[in-house]
Amino acid sequence: MSTEVEVQDMDAFLQAIADIRSDATETNWGIFGHVDNNPNLVCSIATGSGGVEEFKTFLDDKQVQYGLLRFEEQFEMSVTLKFVFIRFVGPEVSFSIKGRFGVIHGSVEKHFHQKYHIFMESETMDDINEDSIRQKIQENSGTKDKVLEASEGARRQERGYVSHTTKSPSTPSGAGSVTAVNKSGSGFSGMSSTAKTGLDLNVKDEVYQAIQNVRSDDNETKWCVIGYEKDTPKTKTLVVVDSSSEEFTFSDCLTPERPLYILCRSTDIVDDIPTVKYCLVCWVGDNVKPLDKGKLTTQKGAIDKIFDPFHVIINASQVSDASKRQIEDKIALASGSKSKIK
Repeated sequence: MSTEVEVQDMDAFLQAIADIRSDATETNWGIFGHVDNNPNLVCSIATGSGGVEEFKTFLDDKQVQYGLLRFEEQFEMSVTLKFVFIRFVGPEVSFSIKGRFGVIHGSVEKHFHQKYHIFMESETMDDINEDSIRQKIQENSGTKDKVLEASEGARRQERGYVSHTTKSPSTPSGAGSVTAVNKSGSGFSGMSSTAKTGLDLNVKDEVYQAIQNVRSDDNETKWCVIGYEKDTPKTKTLVVVDSSSEEFTFSDCLTPERPLYILCRSTDIVDDIPTVKYCLVCWVGDNVKPLDKGKLTTQKGAIDKIFDPFHVIINASQVSDASKRQIEDKIALASGSKSKIK
């Protein structure tokens, strides 16, 4: 059996894809399938502008079909287009037919030029809905909101997750108030209580200001390096090491004996639209003591909350792991803007 797939009426097939991708049309979905259940021949079945629910009306439980859908995603001040490719294998498709159609899947994808941000595979229509697809888009691009509501934050801290702790004169010894960065990175509110694990991080105000500077469109700061007082997590005190308005020039800070966190601001081109992305680099030098490395592991949850939201995270122990190319490639892969065609 051949593993190559041909297209019936290539003009109609390419026009359907072009309409979905075009800003000049309202078409936001297209469905494609096999001609007479022939695994080596595909065609365009239908297109429309009614979104996911309309798309689902053309799915057939007895068929193997493919969908290309267009979504708009808004993050901060930018609106970008995201494309989702769906492979639907109906629940009534027999096991033997699934095998025959499975081997030609790669050839089918080639006709869509692999220019999509999310791939989904489903055997039931229930899995295909707008909420779940948008959640996958947000997780892939890093725009999913990770900031906790006040009630959820308090509940999680009872289980041992802590952000910024500041002593209050009116609270008993050992208690404190916990605050976290909001979506824009410009303020901190919404959490209270102290973790029963006693994992309190003392975050100096300069640290929050440095993070805010990286996030602000009105500030030229492109990165900030945050470290520990005396270069050890045993102090549980975060301080600013350095910051700059020049992109990716923090390598001098990456010494082998210290643990550091670097928040970087970068611009990624997604569907020809410049989009601001944030990367968190967790640097642990090769000469960091084993006990300190263990401390860092216990503090990871608290650290993530302090720097949230960010799109990608890189764990690095070599300077080359945190290079401009590595960071930009990681961001591009996460957002779907990096070409996967070889």
